[in-house]
Amino acid sequence: MGIVSVLMGLGNEWAVQALVLFSFTLQVTLLSLAWIRRHSIAIMPKLVLWVAYQLADSTALFTLGHMAISSRSREEQPLMAFWAPFLILHLGGQDNITAYSFEDNRLWLRHLQTLVVQVMGASYVLYKYMPGKETLVMAAAELIFVVGILKYGERIWALREATFDNIARCLDQQEDYASAREREGDDLLRHVLEGRTSMDEENVLIGAHGLLDICRGLFIGSRGGRRGYLRHVLLSFQMYGRLDKLMEMELFLMYDILYTKATVIHTWIGCCIRVIALAATQQNGHSRKDLAVTYVLLAGALLLEMISMVRAVLSTWTVVFLYKLKWYWLYGEVLSIRRVFRVATHRRWSGTVGQHNFLWASANAVDASAAAEAKEEPPASEPTGYYCLDTMDRCCWHRTKLSDSTKEQIMRKILEMHENRQEIGSQPGVRAFKALGLDGSLGWRTIQDIGFEDSIMAWHLASDICLFSDRSNKLDLHEGVAVLSNYMMFLLVHRRGLHDHLNSDDPPAQYDTGVRLAAVLYHRLDRLDIIFGVWVEMLCYVACNCSRESHARQLSSGGELVTIVWLMARLVDMS
Repeated sequence: MGIVSVLMGLGNEWAVQALVLFSFTLQVTLLSLAWIRRHSIAIMPKLVLWVAYQLADSTALFTLGHMAISSRSREEQPLMAFWAPFLILHLGGQDNITAYSFEDNRLWLRHLQTLVVQVMGASYVLYKYMPGKETLVMAAAELIFVVGILKYGERIWALREATFDNIARCLDQQEDYASAREREGDDLLRHVLEGRTSMDEENVLIGAHGLLDICRGLFIGSRGGRRGYLRHVLLSFQMYGRLDKLMEMELFLMYDILYTKATVIHTWIGCCIRVIALAATQQNGHSRKDLAVTYVLLAGALLLEMISMVRAVLSTWTVVFLYKLKWYWLYGEVLSIRRVFRVATHRRWSGTVGQHNFLWASANAVDASAAAEAKEEPPASEPTGYYCLDTMDRCCWHRTKLSDSTKEQIMRKILEMHENRQEIGSQPGVRAFKALGLDGSLGWRTIQDIGFEDSIMAWHLASDICLFSDRSNKLDLHEGVAVLSNYMMFLLVHRRGLHDHLNSDDPPAQYDTGVRLAAVLYHRLDRLDIIFGVWVEMLCYVACNCSRESHARQLSSGGELVTIVWLMARLVDMS
């Protein structure tokens, strides 16, 4: 009993200190790992980030409540009063993550209610433990308390700004300034494109800012009018071989709008909050008790604010802000620093796409089944990551890097579809095949009747057969067909439950249709071009029929090719 009593005593004595340090550790974790959501799909780091995000607010709230109801000795009271404002500061979160999921933005009113309640709670803690003679301590605590309120208010503001309803409302309210915003965008694009022989990623990023107003409208469903200059912009970036990068950068800016404080910290109010926060965390008026917790909180808060300040000053949003203010000298200096550290290279999506090959998965399923029957038990080294699909027990998938040549081919094909006056995303795989007069030799009603999901399976089988027999030197096209074919099967089987719509006839209709497709295409020299065109049409169809909310959600999960294609298709359509 003596040992238990000692342990309980230590737990009660160090409970607040441990909770405060744990809250600070969670903030460090959020700052360190938030960037991975831009271009990583690794499960473990995302799991750690999710846990930290979920615990950050609740830990600070619980600690404030514990301080409010617990009683402390006279020597500890100044520390309690000094630590409480840091918990409000922690509730303000980090600049690079305000929402973990797209739905979190809709909870801004709940956070506003939490702010009111916790300010009252922290005020009570300050009043309860306010030292009579430690005037310097209280001055520092009150200053940090004010900064905490400002930072939490800034977070709520960012959450509200990121909702689709508010984005639409802002665009509608600023209708009178639409021409001014369009001129600013045109000015940025003109600055990037005119008189340039090469284009680095910083220039692409500035060009993406020039199109950001259009991109925001697309995400909220506002198509707007046709803009003739878009065609010139898209063709110019294609000429530089940077069109795919432009789409990626555009989506990264939308990520900043939806999931970070970017829209609020790069305003005059946001700049003032940054300066006040940095000044407040340099106060030295802390408790005369030389406790490590106090130093950790002070030094840690100062370090976090300095990192946030540096990131804000050197961000691409600051670069564009300076250019719009016509502070060209400072604009050039910040841009030069960014180029030295290659900051823009970090604004890239994962660059990988899911791959699911039906024939390969079927062969593995058969081998696993045969091995299990031979041993009369499941194989010990059975591969993981499998899904059921009709009569197959399990089928595996993996991710592969999408090459620049494949991305450029997709962008080029979409532009060609527009030049041929096709309505992009309207007819999946019909125009590319029908334009060559091949529908009569196949009996096109067969493809139309089996439905879109089953036609993916048919074209996937036909692609594998044609790729197996291909002996051409079109290596880039060969790679593009293989990647898109497996990617569409991945979307069919592992995304949004589309595999539930597959037919289950014996033999399945899509298998027979796939063999017939391969027979029609087998002896054509341009078979890979035809198949690639079909896959791009199908990809555009899927992209344009996904909800805007689903595209927004993908931005926080490393990105997805279908979202890039959707943005490209919509921009081309507007041009």
